[in-house]
Amino acid sequence: MIDTENDVEFMVTAVIYCNSDGILNDNKYDYTTVGYPFFSKLGKLLYEYELKRTRKVKSELNYPE
Repeated sequence: MIDTENDVEFMVTAVIYCNSDGILNDNKYDYTTVGYPFFSKLGKLLYEYELKRTRKVKSELNYPE
């Protein structure tokens, strides 16, 4: 995630298991009720943290056009 206005950048990877019925390959997964909301909240939480965090080294967010 890059926010050039606030000089915030971060990258995160995560995996969660979204299958409350435990049956694989039934096309009944909890992506919209569990997975997407979880990652949305995680991203917002990390972004808010990065906005407030003091950095020892300022990011260079200049990308070639």
